[in-house]
Formats: sequence, structure tokens, C-alpha cells
Amino acid sequence: MSHIFVSYSRRNLTFVTQLVKDLQQAGLSVWFDQISIQPGDIWEAAIEKGLKEAIAVIVVISPDSMASEYVRKEVNFAQESDQLILPVLYQPAQLFLNLQTIQWVDLSSEAVYPANLQKLIAVLNREPGLSGNSTTPPEEATAVGDTRKLSLALLQHYLHIVTLIAEQTAGHLGWRRLAGSISTASQINPGAQALALTRLNPPTLSRLAALLATSPSAQILHLICRIENDLFFVEDEQGRDIELSIEDLARILQRSPVKVLVIQGLISTVGIQKLLEQSSLQAVLTIGASEVAQQLFAEHFYATLAIGKTVQEAYQTALNRFGIDDTHDFQLVAKHDAVLLDYPPIEKQAVQPIIDPGLPPMRNVPINPDFVGQGQPLLELGEKLNSSRQLMIYGLSGIGKSWLASEFISRYGWRFSDGIVWVQVSEQTRAEDIFNQLRLLLELPLSTPLVELENILRQRRVLMVLDQANDWGNVAELSELAQFISRLDPMGGTRVMLTSWESILGLSDMSGARDLTLVEMQPADAETLIQKLIVDHDLTAEFSDATVLRQFVEKTAFTPWLIKEALRLAQLDGLEAALEDLETLTADTTRLFERHVGVQYQKLSAPTQAFLCRLQGLSDGFDRRLVQAIDSQSREHLRQLIQRQLLRREDRLYTIPPTVRLYLRQRYPLSEAEQDTIDQQVIRYWVQAGGAK
Repeated sequence: MSHIFVSYSRRNLTFVTQLVKDLQQAGLSVWFDQISIQPGDIWEAAIEKGLKEAIAVIVVISPDSMASEYVRKEVNFAQESDQLILPVLYQPAQLFLNLQTIQWVDLSSEAVYPANLQKLIAVLNREPGLSGNSTTPPEEATAVGDTRKLSLALLQHYLHIVTLIAEQTAGHLGWRRLAGSISTASQINPGAQALALTRLNPPTLSRLAALLATSPSAQILHLICRIENDLFFVEDEQGRDIELSIEDLARILQRSPVKVLVIQGLISTVGIQKLLEQSSLQAVLTIGASEVAQQLFAEHFYATLAIGKTVQEAYQTALNRFGIDDTHDFQLVAKHDAVLLDYPPIEKQAVQPIIDPGLPPMRNVPINPDFVGQGQPLLELGEKLNSSRQLMIYGLSGIGKSWLASEFISRYGWRFSDGIVWVQVSEQTRAEDIFNQLRLLLELPLSTPLVELENILRQRRVLMVLDQANDWGNVAELSELAQFISRLDPMGGTRVMLTSWESILGLSDMSGARDLTLVEMQPADAETLIQKLIVDHDLTAEFSDATVLRQFVEKTAFTPWLIKEALRLAQLDGLEAALEDLETLTADTTRLFERHVGVQYQKLSAPTQAFLCRLQGLSDGFDRRLVQAIDSQSREHLRQLIQRQLLRREDRLYTIPPTVRLYLRQRYPLSEAEQDTIDQQVIRYWVQAGGAK
């Protein structure tokens, strides 16, 4: 039976009951647990059946529902099943991330309920399988759906905010917070001017200049990036940092429609004055507060702008949310006393907000907001995927392969303009399942012949991710997929990314395939991840001692999965019990690391193996010249070691990963005589280097 499923919190039962009654009176079939579950039915099974058979899912938004794990699971299922999701606003709340790019219907007050209910009914009546009643959709009904493809004409009906987020490895988190702020701001004052937030992808200077030159509606630029000495660090096309000076930014903004620049970070007073004097900006707002304070401030700042207040009034309204000691974190400098933005005529103002992530269509892509570190593997992944048809990401279980792939999509998914498909591989996965996901992404009939699908993919820019591909045990299905991939043009735009802990016969050895081996995190990055997660797990007090934190980091073997699992155990059973459990977990993981390092070590040439063994006699942070003093053939050795991830290079310095150093000490320890020889070589090197100066 085709129906509408209602996902809600029981605490909002009165409102939901009235909504269901109104929808039923309009002739719509509604699955509502209070009336659809019959005596004797198993509650969870009945809900699961009702959700699976639904064509559309209404999500009632309130603080209670957004805190409900049941509602979260129902929304995730609806998204994965490609069901129509219709958020209905009952009370303002912070939305789930996967609801933030969907326009909601405001039923939060008696003033807007009747008209917006009719709009909701009209949308449902247009959905195939739900129509068939006599209700005629009114012409003014507002479509609720994907907002990625936005026209300049449409954006002129909004208060348009453009955001450039270029903070390396924190881009997704910065976007999530800002999108959440705009979503909440849109709910604070019902009936206010609708806000439109568009994310600039890629976050490059050329993209920013091109957008501002063609988008007359963009009045606010919200900048999130690293700032040092009045230099902004944005990105180039490959995702590397590139400097942007105050003067260059002012030049880009000189003839743009942007009136207000919001900077999450601090610049000097001189820099602010330069921006105001050398561009068309009328106000510059800098925010140096904590992440939570930034989000709260943005919510009330943008909500106040949406009701037509001046920038100064919006600033003061947001500032009033904080105590006197916190106000110094926010600074507004304006050209005159009352900076007012331009608003479309009332009759042309949009009602629903738009939040555009700047990404192509995606299917089943997981979101990992806690990603930190691994900047070099991200860049390497992008470079290799750009030059080859297929990329294999190798690494031990829990090392973060899926994490890395998901973050790559979050930051660089814009490169695949025709869409991204993520397939979680299992023993039951069939090649036809993957082909159907591609057909759905490209909006092709499921009956589209495979040959036609291949021809289309050769001309499109699509990314297909096969996660945990080593779990695929069906040789025949695997062979069919390998043949399909081999027929794609290596020079075309479609790419395939696979994650696996070992090579896969038929895929790994494919012509044109490249690989990337992921190793454990840097200790500093692992500590950063833990510091972020202990706040989420409410464990700040347990880790107040720096020694405890350092010991915990070491016990997790710098592995994302172990870090998250150990913190989960600490929240459940206490830190002391978690540390005991971690001993067992780490022992098992360490054996896997040893096996992995051993495999890579055996792939080295004998001279390079001997070279690596000698390197363990050096302290981390050595440079190429020191290595050359020890071995004149070091260039080729270094190349092999970096390729096998047995050595890391940052800037001009080299380090041996902790697990590699442990493996060498256990299997190939240096004798005292060998260590003395290396020490003497190091001393001679430094003496000669000092004499050269």
C-alpha cells in the first residue's frame, strides 16, 4: 500500500495528530503509528514495514524529534531508499545534517498553518502513487526538493549569503555549523525574508571572482579559512593552500555586490580599514570566538538581518546573547552608522530558505564530521584519481580508509559534476546492484542496457566508490564488475575508488589502476581527534590531566576506529575500564599493523631494507642532506620508502611512523656498534655543516 509515513516525537503528539487528521481529510493515505499499528502487532516490525512501503516521509521538526534516535534512523532510511522527504516545522530546532539541504514547510504558528498546509498537500498530490484523489494542487504551491541547481534569477528573491570555506580538513565541519546556523535563523522569525546560503566549490580565488561577477544577489560573503598576519589561506584547484592578501581580496570585492564581509577569525584594524577603503564593502565583521559561540552568534545575526534590520542592529541583537566578558570576541567596523542591505519587493520575496552545499547529486555517501589530519593522503588521493581510471585505498581495518574517502568527497566532490555513488560492499552485493545505483544517479530507467550506460559514463564526470571491497566474495559478480570498469575510457571523466585491506584479484591488477596505502594518524592529529570527541562524549573532566590524554593516545595506536571505540567504552564503563579493554584491542590491532608493515618491508629491495634499518638509528625530523651523508644512494631508497608508506615526509623533514619503528626494533634492532657508527656519521655531518656556515 502506498502512503505517507510520519516521523515524529511522542512529545509532539497533539500537533502531529491534528496534522494527520488534516492530511487524511485531503484524501491522502497516512501511516501514523497511533492508528496504523493494530492490537497484537509487533511494534518495531510494524513501524519498519510502514516505513519501507512509504512513498513519502514527513519529518516533524522540533527539539524533541531532532534529539530522537528513532527519528534519525527513519530519516536515514528514507534518504537511503530515495523516498521523498518533507520536513515540517513545528518548533525551531537544530536540524539533522541530511535535512539541512531540503526546504521545509513552516506549520509552526496558526498564522501560517492553513496556507502552508495547502502547499504541503499540493506537493504530496504531485507525487506519483499518492495522487488519485480529487484535490487539485493550487498553482502557488511551493516545490520541496533538491536545491543544488540554483538560477541567478531565483536567488534574487532571497537575502543571499555566499560562503567560502577553505580550512583544510575542517571544511565539512565548518559548513555543517554555518548551514545549521542559517537553518535555525530561518526559523526564529516566521514570515521574515528567506535566506539563501550557497557554498563556493571549489574554494578558489578564480571561482570567487567569477561568482561575484555574475551574481548580483550576493550581498554577504562569509569567509572561513586559516588566517595568519592578515593573510587568508584559500585553496588552489588541487586543494593546496594559497595565500590571499588583504589587497587582493579588496580588489576582488571592488566591483562586487557584496556589502558585508563576515570573517570567522581575526585580522588587524589596519587590515579592516584597507578592506573598507579599497572595496565596495560597507561593513566588516570579525568573529574570534569558540565554535559554539560562532554558531550562536551567526544564528541571531542572520535572523535579525532577515527581518530588515540594519547590520548594526543585527550585530547588537546577536551580541546580546553573550555576557560582557565574551563580547570582545566580536568586532564590527562599518563605513556609516546604519548599513542596510537591499531586499526584494515584498511581493517577490521567497518564503522558504535555501541551503546549497555546492556539491553534485550523491547517493548513499556517508558523512564523517570528525575528520582530522591526513592532509597529505588527501592531496595524493586527488592527484592519483585525476590521472587514472581507478584508485585502490589500502590499509588495515579501522585505519580510516572509508573516513578518508568520505572526506575526499566532502572537499573535492565538486570535481564530479554528474554525481557520486557510494556502495557499501558485502557478500550479497551484485554487480547489477551497482549498475542500478548508477542508473538512478543519472536518472536513467533501470532497464537501460549496460552498453548504453557505459557509453554515457564515458562522457560524464561520475565517481563510484566501492567501500570495503574485500568483503565481496562472489567471484563471478566481481569479474562482471571488473569487465565493466575496464571498458570505461581511462581518459573519460568517470572514476572508480575502492577501499580494501588487501589486493583484490581482477580489480587491483587492472590496467591503469593506482593505489594508496593509508597508515596510522600522526600522534598530534590523533590527539586533536580525541580532544574533539571527548567533548561530544562528555568526558572532558576525565581527560583534564595531560598525562592521561597522552597515555590514551599511545594506547589507541593512533587509529581512528580504536580512538572512537575506546571513547565509547569510556562513556559506558568509565575511563579505567576502557583503558583495560584497550590493552586487548590494541594488542590485536598491533599484530595487524606488524603484518601490514612486514608485507610492505618485504616488497623493498635488499639495499633499501638495509637502509631503512639504519634510519631507525636517527631521531625523527632528519633531512635529506643528513641521509645522503649516511648513504650516497639515498635518493632511490627514500623514493621506495615513501611509496610504501614506511617513511613520511613533511616539508623537507622525514619521520619513521611509530608502527614501522616498532617493527624494526622488534625484528631488526641495531647493535651497539651499528648505533655508534651512525652517531659518528651524524656528528661529522653537523661539524661539516657548521664549518660550511
